[in-house]
Amino acid sequence: MTLEAAYIFDVDGTLTSEEFFNDQVSDLAVNTPIMSIAQSLMRGNRERVAVVTARPFYLLQDTRKWLNKNGLNPHVLMTRKPGDIREDHDVRVDQVQAVMEVLGENVVLFDDKLTNCLNVYAKLKVPYIHVRRYGNFN
Repeated sequence: MTLEAAYIFDVDGTLTSEEFFNDQVSDLAVNTPIMSIAQSLMRGNRERVAVVTARPFYLLQDTRKWLNKNGLNPHVLMTRKPGDIREDHDVRVDQVQAVMEVLGENVVLFDDKLTNCLNVYAKLKVPYIHVRRYGNFN
């Protein structure tokens, strides 16, 4: 029996083509090729798409609005927990593990930070697609 895969997407530098500064997240440019992949996967089965970000918790609603504005309404959306000041790659391991508890162990991570990808693979053996940013794709 083959388990259906679930897909986990990072936000900044992966679904966006730029990083956010000064908590300005509402007008970030979309990384169109990666967003198109996420949208296609979501159309096939929304329950198998998750979005994770190391953004602080207080940006959860702004992040959700940006995703919805750009045609993505994932089944799972996670930010950094309040007060969590750990390195992004450590946060990402916990987020991926939490997604796996909801969506199952057959997941793949899309992330622009190679340290996140490598740390998740080393600790959880989750395959990854390292997304390289090339600037604004619009």
